[in-house]
Amino acid sequence: VEEGAKRCGLRGRALKFIKDFLANRRFRVKIGNTMGPETLNNRGVPQGAVISPTLFNMVLADLPTRLRRIENLGFTIYADDVTLWTKGGSLGDQEFTMQQGIDEVAKYLEEVGMEPSPEKTQYMVVARPKDYRKGIAQQAQLRLMGKEIERRTSIKILGVTFEETAGSTKWLPELKKAWDQALKLIRRTTSKSWGADEKAIRTMAEALLTSRALYCCNWMNLTKAQWKQLERLNNQTMRVVTGLPRYTPLDELRKYAGMNKIEEKAESQQIAHFQRLERTKHGRRLLEILGYSTEGRPPIEEASPPWQDIGITDHKPAFKGQGTKQRNFAAKKHLQWLAENTQCKEIRYTDAAKHDGAAAAAFVDLARDKTWSETLPTQTSVKEAELRAILAAARDIRERIDPGNRAWIFTDSQTALKACRSCRTRSRTVKKIKNIAEELRKLDSNITIEWLPGHNNIPGNERAHQAAAEAASSTSSAPGLTSRVETTDEMSIDPDEMAEQAKEGRKLYLKGLLLTEEDPIPPGYTRWETVRLRRIRTGTALTPAKKASFGLKDHEDPTCKTCTEGTMATTKHVLWDCKGLEDFRVEAWDSLPSEKRPTKLEDWTHPKGQPQHRKEILDSLISYIRDSGVHHFI
Repeated sequence: VEEGAKRCGLRGRALKFIKDFLANRRFRVKIGNTMGPETLNNRGVPQGAVISPTLFNMVLADLPTRLRRIENLGFTIYADDVTLWTKGGSLGDQEFTMQQGIDEVAKYLEEVGMEPSPEKTQYMVVARPKDYRKGIAQQAQLRLMGKEIERRTSIKILGVTFEETAGSTKWLPELKKAWDQALKLIRRTTSKSWGADEKAIRTMAEALLTSRALYCCNWMNLTKAQWKQLERLNNQTMRVVTGLPRYTPLDELRKYAGMNKIEEKAESQQIAHFQRLERTKHGRRLLEILGYSTEGRPPIEEASPPWQDIGITDHKPAFKGQGTKQRNFAAKKHLQWLAENTQCKEIRYTDAAKHDGAAAAAFVDLARDKTWSETLPTQTSVKEAELRAILAAARDIRERIDPGNRAWIFTDSQTALKACRSCRTRSRTVKKIKNIAEELRKLDSNITIEWLPGHNNIPGNERAHQAAAEAASSTSSAPGLTSRVETTDEMSIDPDEMAEQAKEGRKLYLKGLLLTEEDPIPPGYTRWETVRLRRIRTGTALTPAKKASFGLKDHEDPTCKTCTEGTMATTKHVLWDCKGLEDFRVEAWDSLPSEKRPTKLEDWTHPKGQPQHRKEILDSLISYIRDSGVHHFI
């Protein structure tokens, strides 16, 4: 480890720290109540230590250089997992290249005091089906430390199963099994009548199910039939999220689930991967290795060295409580701070807004009763707009502050605060903010950026929000209040802003692929109520007529038992036509103003207009369902 650190250029205190960290480490083994003798350990690095992975990587740092000398050999190294591959040429040439790579790895590990594990080493031959029929896979033989390496038909690399046929016949069954197990866990948290809300269910589905498929599917050679199998698994998840039955039409299911197809998300993830590689030097080098040209791309902004960083934020932990009580408490603490610091004049409140693609930034100076805002280029992200507001406030403070005084900037954006707290930022806007802070320090003045809860009746924050919202919703500027800025080279997009814009673009792309519901069910309903309304809207209520249409062995009488007309008990009948339930309908309608009472079933189940209007009408429908007892058929 010490030699590896020296090869990486470490000297002085850093090298001495590593020596002291590894020297004189001892351990004892305890079995039951028996304690073994204390033994000196002079090999390896301590397991669980934060610095251990870095030290291990220093030891292996020269291995890539030696492997690159072997012609036609490809390799990846992740921690202690080394993967070698080769392609092209005859089978004998490929076997010779691979054996060279294996021998080089074994030789290097011996030099640094480690040894490979032949038992855990495997290899696989990928060839065309006709070559397999000729037995070409059996002709290759590889050895490690004198032992023959086991040949496998599939190999798992960092959790992704690759097969010698370049197919996905093993990965997909494994995914189905894991998907079913995780879906059973989610079903325990909800049903059609109780349980977690849909937002929580979607979050669990993304974390436990969708992420498993997306981690591997872009590296798999999936057929159309296999993509359909993935979508079937996704449809199962949508049914759990919505509470809709299996016989729900897929278009209706997707419309009410608000979830994208797996294939759509995989495409978005693949785009994100290439966009991420474009933003770093190492990523662009990987693109070149993959055969993509990197010429003509804008230069990459370098991160500031951490030793040149200037602290401009407080050191409080990030606020995690998003409940009303926690936010109200934080707002109360801020108002108390204001009352105790009435002598502080240099206080600014910043905010940003985005409306129909137009972004705006604003800040407020309560002491001088000043409100300032600016409209930004249409592609500006919300994060960048928040940072532009902070930058404008910092510039205003620089012009007005007296030497030796302190200044505060309050923002309700934790994302912007986190960006300002970073010691290796690549954001040009953050760099400008820190440059201003450095100028103020030379004048014996300090500037501090702090977070406060937005929209909690804090006067400065409310005024800043209003100013930003007005600037974003209007392209005109009121004299003396707002000033519009045009895009210039000086304000060109930096790498962090490029990442934010790409992220927002992918979100909009996926959102545009969703099947949207016209006049959706407004929020505020329980799981029981939401599922009932959704089943009525999709025509999947399990009425006697619906059961009879399935043709089950146990014949279901499709007629209505409440009225004496012998009419089929369809959804329309039990909700609108049944004479036996007329009193319950009239009672539900009486709760509505005369002008809002429905004149046909669709007006009752699919009301149009503002959310409050729709909720009022749907409340009467829920009341009818409960009081009449027809919820048993839904």
